Amino acid sequence: MQYHHQYKRCHRQKDKAFVVYPNPSSSGKIYLLSRISSNEKYNLSLLNLQGIEIYKNEFLPMEGAQYFIEIPEKINPGEYILQIKNKCNVQIEKLIIK
Repeated sequence: MQYHHQYKRCHRQKDKAFVVYPNPSSSGKIYLLSRISSNEKYNLSLLNLQGIEIYKNEFLPMEGAQYFIEIPEKINPGEYILQIKNKCNVQIEKLIIK
């Protein structure tokens, strides 16, 4: 019963937990603004359009905090998928790197 309650809480979120900007990015840098706080680590992955993970990082979100991500120079300009998730939430964004 307790698990069921937690499951509902995890999937009730309507607004995005993170704001990703700038998009498109021409500087090789992106920022995440957290709208949530969590005691649970989130995984951030950058995937190419074939679904292959090309960058990965972990962080502990705090509401109002801004996180800086420097895109590795080896990543070519193009379209990518940014995935931010923990065990019960996922946010997926299309990211354009110029």
